Amino acid sequence: MKALNSKKRAVVGYVALKLVSRYLRKRKRDRSAAKVALYVALGVVSAGLVAGFVYFWRQQSAAAKAAADEVREEAEEALAGAAEAANEAAAAGRETLADVADEATAQAESPAEDGSQALESTPTT
Repeated sequence: MKALNSKKRAVVGYVALKLVSRYLRKRKRDRSAAKVALYVALGVVSAGLVAGFVYFWRQQSAAAKAAADEVREEAEEALAGAAEAANEAAAAGRETLADVADEATAQAESPAEDGSQALESTPTT
């Protein structure tokens, strides 16, 4: 009789072990599916952040380029005006070439200084 109880307990123990291991396997499988979903969500959020940074970086770069172009155009206009003044002065013969060059340099430096101030005051985000 003792042998029968012993075998019965062994069978019950074996079945219980199988049920517990099946439960743990199922739980592990469910957890791994949740991990995959979490990693996919994390990847999507990371990609969105990178896209946002790139967007704002390009926008900032475009603003700086526009400010630099504006400064360059102002400097070119000032140099063209100075060259016209130099030509008029040379044609009139009333000033020496060195005086005309000094005047042109002073006029050309004024917009360049304004441009550097404009670039320094460009807002950054």
